[in-house]
Amino acid sequence: MKLRLFLFVLLLSVAIAFASDLDFTLVNQTGRSFEGLYITDSSNKDWDANILLDGKVLAAGGN
Repeated sequence: MKLRLFLFVLLLSVAIAFASDLDFTLVNQTGRSFEGLYITDSSNKDWDANILLDGKVLAAGGN
């Protein structure tokens, strides 16, 4: 019984760890500005909404 409880808690904690959001910093080293940035989960067939809000632009050399 203790082994089953341990395995359940272990699997639950692993699932929670993989479900967390990931933060990242994008550095634009292309020499051109970005007017839109669309990112989505790899399992999604469609792109999510533009994450550059309110007409913001990611300028060349910016992050």
